[in-house]
Amino acid sequence: MKSRSTLALVAYRGLRTFEYSIAADLFGHERPYLGVPWYKTIVVSPERGTLSGVGGVEVRADAPFEAIARAQTIVIPGWRDVEEAPPEKLLDALRAAAKRRARIVSLCSGAFVLGAAGLLDGKRATTHWLFADSFKRQFPRTQFEADVLYVDEGNLITWAGSAAGLDACLHLVRRDFGAAVANTVARRM
Repeated sequence: MKSRSTLALVAYRGLRTFEYSIAADLFGHERPYLGVPWYKTIVVSPERGTLSGVGGVEVRADAPFEAIARAQTIVIPGWRDVEEAPPEKLLDALRAAAKRRARIVSLCSGAFVLGAAGLLDGKRATTHWLFADSFKRQFPRTQFEADVLYVDEGNLITWAGSAAGLDACLHLVRRDFGAAVANTVARRM
């Protein structure tokens, strides 16, 4: 990565706060000690107002949802209910992002959002083992990969369980800035 890129972190009602916190903490802090153009992290939401999350946490988007259109990376930190269709506004934005070759990353059950957008058709993907049967039923055109931490399909990356989210975020840092920077961030966290 040559210049600072925008990373959009998607928030929603019923937010999976553990997955959200991992991405917000890793990408949201300025890290001048690294000597690299760190991410410009914005929080967007297809839903208005204060968004309540697991554990009573409340989050507000700090950018209008339309700002997702300029993000080079979009992170979907889980999804509130794997049997609930995400808002069409979010799905449309992800389809447009995929067309412009933005990188889209799902943590844990966030793979259901990518699947609902049709982005995983004909591709490999993973999610939390607890949701494997539901994922395979809902997205039969996706090759589900069990027993892996993540599947990297270039611009579409899906991660398994919640705790794997930290590894997911460090994987992105390694791709963007190299192993030395990723290791420094990992030690700092």
